[in-house]
Amino acid sequence: MPFLKERKFQVLVVEDNPADLDLVTEYLEMGVHDFCVKSATSIEDASTQLGNSKFDVVLLDLGLPDSQGVDSVTSLVKDCPSVPVIALTGRDDDETATRAIREGAQDYLVKGKISSDQIIRAIRYAIDRKNTENELSAIYENAPVLMMLVDKDRKILRLNQLSSISGQRKNMKYVGLRGGDALRCLYALQNEAGCGNSPNCDQCKIKESILHTLETGAPLKNIETMLPVSDGKETRDLHLSVSTAQIILNNEPKVLVALADVTTRIQAMKDLQRSEALLNNTQRLTKIGGWEWDIEKEEMFWTKEVYNIHGFKEEEYPVNSQEHIKKSLDCYAPEYRNIILSAFKRCVETGAPYDFEVPFVKATGTKIWVRTTGQPMYKGKKIVRIIGNIMDITERKEAEQDLKKSEAFLNATGKMAKVGGWEIDAATSNVRWTDVTYEIHEIPKAYRPTYEEAIAFFHEDDRPKLEAGLKNAMENGEPCDMELRFTTAKGRQLWTHTKCSPVVENGRVVRLLGTFQDITASKTAQEEKKHLQEQFQQAQKLESVGRLAGGVAHDLNNMLTPILGFAEILMEDFGPDDDRRDSVQEIISAGAKAKELVAQLLAFSRKQILEFRLLDLNQVLSGFEKLLRRTIREDVAIEMELAPSLPPIRGDIGHLEQVIMNLAVNAQDAMPGGGKLRISTSVAEYDGKTPMAGEKLPEGRYVVLSVKDSGAGMDQETLQNVFEPFYTTKTKDKGTGLGLSTVYGIVRQHNGQISLSSELNAGAEFKIFLPVQDAAAVQEASPVKQQTDEAGQETILLVEDNPQVRNLARLVLKRRGYNVLGAADGPEALEMIKEQAHPINLLLTDVVMPEMSGRDLFKQLSGDSKIKVLYMSGYDDEMIAKEGVLENGVDFIQKPFTGQALAAKVRQVLDRSA
Repeated sequence: MPFLKERKFQVLVVEDNPADLDLVTEYLEMGVHDFCVKSATSIEDASTQLGNSKFDVVLLDLGLPDSQGVDSVTSLVKDCPSVPVIALTGRDDDETATRAIREGAQDYLVKGKISSDQIIRAIRYAIDRKNTENELSAIYENAPVLMMLVDKDRKILRLNQLSSISGQRKNMKYVGLRGGDALRCLYALQNEAGCGNSPNCDQCKIKESILHTLETGAPLKNIETMLPVSDGKETRDLHLSVSTAQIILNNEPKVLVALADVTTRIQAMKDLQRSEALLNNTQRLTKIGGWEWDIEKEEMFWTKEVYNIHGFKEEEYPVNSQEHIKKSLDCYAPEYRNIILSAFKRCVETGAPYDFEVPFVKATGTKIWVRTTGQPMYKGKKIVRIIGNIMDITERKEAEQDLKKSEAFLNATGKMAKVGGWEIDAATSNVRWTDVTYEIHEIPKAYRPTYEEAIAFFHEDDRPKLEAGLKNAMENGEPCDMELRFTTAKGRQLWTHTKCSPVVENGRVVRLLGTFQDITASKTAQEEKKHLQEQFQQAQKLESVGRLAGGVAHDLNNMLTPILGFAEILMEDFGPDDDRRDSVQEIISAGAKAKELVAQLLAFSRKQILEFRLLDLNQVLSGFEKLLRRTIREDVAIEMELAPSLPPIRGDIGHLEQVIMNLAVNAQDAMPGGGKLRISTSVAEYDGKTPMAGEKLPEGRYVVLSVKDSGAGMDQETLQNVFEPFYTTKTKDKGTGLGLSTVYGIVRQHNGQISLSSELNAGAEFKIFLPVQDAAAVQEASPVKQQTDEAGQETILLVEDNPQVRNLARLVLKRRGYNVLGAADGPEALEMIKEQAHPINLLLTDVVMPEMSGRDLFKQLSGDSKIKVLYMSGYDDEMIAKEGVLENGVDFIQKPFTGQALAAKVRQVLDRSA
């Protein structure tokens, strides 16, 4: 071969027989080729020379002192696999020859049967085969994929670059292992038996592919699979593409397995799919679809959102179908189709982009607005593609239409609403105002204010807030919205509302636009609303306490009645000189005070029984003035300023006198060093604006009683709590805290209301508003009291469920000569009169009782017209009114009562003509 002539070839002859060495050397020198022959007499010597020098071929005797037979080939091929070896032996044995070839020898020569030509030919072929083998090995080892040769048990016979896939070192021993062991598959590592013995191995694509090729001989290509692998530190997913092919070696089938690492590609595909999903979701959320037209291929591509906007189903239109253009044009209104198509063609032919906002009808029939755009993509100077967007802008269009309507409305109403506008230039700080803004400032329209002058109109405490908002808007593009105090050029104090919106051009704020409005009226209304809410809450609180007080008062009335009554009886039984009268008197005095306290609770709760009549408030004051002056200290000067004439009011004289007295005493206590007390009357039209202590009064005409003092006045806390029961600023032994709460209850029971104004060290003024009544006549303020004889002999049916009250009433009446029949309830009373021979002259009954009310009992007895009725109760007027007892002409006595009061009332009722 030509390559043998190009250079001198190095030949190592390993032979311990000198004669055979000389013969081989002679044969080589006889040829036309240039050989350099060196010799070694043992395997050890040969290995040393092969390690120190480069040889092209080795002629190896199989009978050496340190190695015999085929083992010599095995040893030398292992130490120097890249140098071809030719076996020399004196034995002509086919089995030995075959074994030598299997162990790596390139040829087998028998001494005594060879010639010079045979040796040279063998050397030539050995070198040629070894070079070819080295080339194939280099290709195998440097293949871009993992190559492994496995036997029928799937064990590795040879493999190349394992480290490029698994990260393991190349010098590790993998021959004899299975693929999963070499790749460090997690399933193999977790099973002591190694690869192929885990339950997960039954689904292994590598195993399936190898077995398939072994069984059928058919190759497989690009079977993708994933293995979890570990390098000892971390676990990762290794994606592989598996290809197999069968190879017959030494008459046995082997499988060449190629494993390509496609992890990067798989990850890239996943990233691409994620990006596509994100793009589709983004387009769906923003209602923007994208499309592309390939001019050369005449193919159209749409994203999913384009299909959604058109109302098409993606599967109905093949990808890259030209039908997209026609179907899309059909969705535009007829008058816009040619415009869109012409713009698209111009873009294809000349590269002119287009951008339209047009009405659109989806395939579903829904009418929307879309924005459609298109622009060219170049390759060099040639237009190769058109890309574009289609956007559903229905919401924006509707908003724009609404905005136009709003702008028209605001333009028409802005002047009436007195909403001004302003502008500040970012570069020059120049300020511009609209006409309404000038009007609010109360300055001429010819005036041109500076920025500093405009700011100066605002309250000094609000200027930092305004300047900070404007600075933030100018620097950061943030809008602002503020309510600020303001002083006009004429000195009027206003509340204003200003809003600011930055105008951004090319990424920077160029000016600020804003609105300016006088909101003084709304602010005042808000403050009034807040005040009314506070009044309402106060009224609710007073009402809740009043309900509690009314309930407590009923129980106290039932307890006080026998206390006062029996004490009075004891007092009657004891002689004038009996020492026990003093003790009984103390009981009566304590009971009277308790009775007064209950009356005050009922007055506050507005549930005491009142005797209303038409009154002239001036007459009430005139008749009460003398007592008032005797009660109030002499160092308090009382001034009466009564209106010349007053319209009538409907009221209870005694309770109105109590209101006057309580207010006068309260004023006296506020002036410990003396002062002035002015009591006046007037008529006023109430317009709903004057703040009241409780709920608001209806507008109308009222008689006003004013009680004003020059005392110490009240702070805000006192003003908020002054009408609450038991609230007092006096010391513990100076007051109960019920005086003003009683006033409040009585006034509210008269359908009136109280207005209170006071400041510390400036006195206080109470104004009582009482509704005017339409009546021509006014009764006299002082009723005429009639004296009656309390004794009698008539028969009285007494019905009372409280045994103590019942026993008291029976005793009081019997002591005065009456025949008394006592019953605990209505049914008992009805049974009792069936056996009574004498007629019943009077029914004395409690109003509210179990099983049957006093009213119902009287109805059943009223068939006898001679029977009269006197009701008694400790409940409030609301409960009694439900029973119909407060009607005109009905006689009633309020608990707690004294024995004398009961006897007098009974005699009065009996003596009245039927």
